[in-house]
Amino acid sequence: MMKKQKNSSCSPEEQNIDTISNLPEGGIRNHIVSFLPMQDAIKTSILSKEWRKVCSSLTNMTFDQKYFQRKYKSRFIFKDIVDQTLKYHDESDIQKFKLLIMCGNGSSPPHIPAWISFALCHNVRELELEFCYDVQELRLDLFDDVLRELELGLCHDDQEVELGFYEFPVIKFPCGLFTCRTLRVLKLSTMRVELPKLIEFPMLNTLKLLYVEFDNDNPINQFISSCPVLEDFFMSVCSWYSEPLIDISAPNLKALNLCLLGNAPTSGVKISAPNLRLIYYSGGDPPDISSETLSSLHEAKFLFQLHGENERDQDIAHHATKIFKGLHNIRKLDLHCYYIEALPSNIPARYLPPQDPSTKSILMHLKEVVIRYFEGSESEVDLVRYLLNNAIVMEEIKIGYAKEIKDDAESQRIIAEKILAFNKGSPSAVISFSMYC
Repeated sequence: MMKKQKNSSCSPEEQNIDTISNLPEGGIRNHIVSFLPMQDAIKTSILSKEWRKVCSSLTNMTFDQKYFQRKYKSRFIFKDIVDQTLKYHDESDIQKFKLLIMCGNGSSPPHIPAWISFALCHNVRELELEFCYDVQELRLDLFDDVLRELELGLCHDDQEVELGFYEFPVIKFPCGLFTCRTLRVLKLSTMRVELPKLIEFPMLNTLKLLYVEFDNDNPINQFISSCPVLEDFFMSVCSWYSEPLIDISAPNLKALNLCLLGNAPTSGVKISAPNLRLIYYSGGDPPDISSETLSSLHEAKFLFQLHGENERDQDIAHHATKIFKGLHNIRKLDLHCYYIEALPSNIPARYLPPQDPSTKSILMHLKEVVIRYFEGSESEVDLVRYLLNNAIVMEEIKIGYAKEIKDDAESQRIIAEKILAFNKGSPSAVISFSMYC
């Protein structure tokens, strides 16, 4: 029996038409490509000759050399891809321009400034530049891991990342970068930079610096004073010359993540930011934070690396106590055991009486407390008792044991039994214990 042929309303000529290529240029094609990851967007340019310039209107550009080098086994391919993509770009503004560059120890590809200049000429709003090292030398995802750990508060003095044997590449930025009037977000990672004398970022609201070596004396002050609308500042594992007094005065700042451990010497830190809502601070000594700033905070995390200098004990205790007493609107408080040791030994009884108006406001709003590297010392236990007794809206206290007692089940049992027996101002408060939190 003969098979029936399928009916078709299309003529043979119509059936041979390339439907993909027949899509109208501009709107539909660009809309399709805009939802794709950068490497997939670039692949569409080989679908047909009509799609060769399909990436010409991309507003978000992420060039990851690691991806292209693993795929094509050649560094030259990556440069060609970037150059070709930028060559066919039209006059559309660029929202985000991100470069993840692999390089040898201490070397910087010479074409980087030209690529950055291209983004600046197209009114870029977000610029991110990160250098990675050859996979044989260093895990390529190390920097993302460290950034995540720092944001979670997991990186501390015994988890320092050894990068001293790498010579960071010196980046020669185009002169227009540091006076860019369209830039909203700037992220720099793993490089060496010499800041120019003139810096003006009138629209920059987010600045993130990770593993940056500055050939300057006081880069933080220089950046902060040049960013009048800055709202989010993240700086960690950076280094500079001398021991400057860091003065962060930023009226619009809402989030501050500052890690000054390692090769970031200072003669002190002052913070004045009346609209600050979140602070994650890691440093040698407690910073001098204005009362107005402390009162504005909703979430705070502190890690101090004390050096046992007896002549400074009084100043350290003063700043640590001022911070604790000034947190009038705090909801979540995250403390390292070193912070507690910086407080006077009798702080609950002498410095924080429950009837004190400033103390009452702390206890009225505090919902969550995290204490890291808990050893069960008398001062640590006293502070936990004080908070449990008087924090009337407390929802949870998380206690993470220090490594010194992580294998000592008996010590952990004694500490837990003692704390669980304390009276609670908030009957629903939950107390949890873990090795890390």
